[in-house]
Amino acid sequence: DVTGNLTGNVTGNINNSTLLLQTGSTERVRIDSSGRVMMGTTTEGRVEADDLTIATSGSTGITLRSGAGAAGNLFFSDGTSGDDELRGILQYHHLDNRMSFSTNATRRLTIDSSGRLLLHYDTATRTVGTKTGQLQVINTGNNAAISIIQNNNAASAPFLCFGKTRSGNTTGNAIVQNNDSLGQILFCGADGANVDSIGAWILAQVDGTPGSNDMPGRLIFSTTADGSVTPTERLRITSAGKLGINEVNPTEMLHIKAEDNTDSFGGIIVYANNNSVYTKHGWR
Repeated sequence: DVTGNLTGNVTGNINNSTLLLQTGSTERVRIDSSGRVMMGTTTEGRVEADDLTIATSGSTGITLRSGAGAAGNLFFSDGTSGDDELRGILQYHHLDNRMSFSTNATRRLTIDSSGRLLLHYDTATRTVGTKTGQLQVINTGNNAAISIIQNNNAASAPFLCFGKTRSGNTTGNAIVQNNDSLGQILFCGADGANVDSIGAWILAQVDGTPGSNDMPGRLIFSTTADGSVTPTERLRITSAGKLGINEVNPTEMLHIKAEDNTDSFGGIIVYANNNSVYTKHGWR
């Protein structure tokens, strides 16, 4: 029985194999004999995803409009109870405007309202070395790791790349200057209050005047002494290949400076295999 007002046409063929819904004499929805639903098309999608097919001549989509402070959810289920009802979840929460992805009924990845990518964590509340990373991997045990693997029958290697410009936008190439930092790796540890205390860092800087296809650089290795709050430079390799130990302006290929003013010489100690001192040399 049908009650109320109908506009448009509802048609079904005589053998009940297809149900068509029309408005203005134009087909809008089709349900075929297999129960597949098609909107804007008479052709179902691929067999792996053909239960609902939506087609238009332009951009196509589905809108989930949730209440303010509530979430919109897309669940992937293989059962009717417990975690089987939500093995996979795609969720957008309007309370704090974050999107989360879950597998095996556990949240794995979140993109927060600032666009930060958080693995195994919901909010970017933790800083490391006072930095709130755009990519954060937080996990327990030995699984807090990032791997870069290249599969290629060649001598090339995978890359971890750092880039620096003086541009104020994401597409500019404003040239850097002498002493600009190009990239830095921080090693930090929890001190009982946070994870901002830096134990060591490796720093790459411009070491000269850069130009087109010309980027002189130096590497600086620093460690934090016991009782100190900031790292101290211990070793640098200049753009000329000179190595300075406790010396920021090495004048020779190897330039060693005493740790403090109490030592009259820098030095090198060479040990024999039995750990006895083989030779010890100091130079001014």
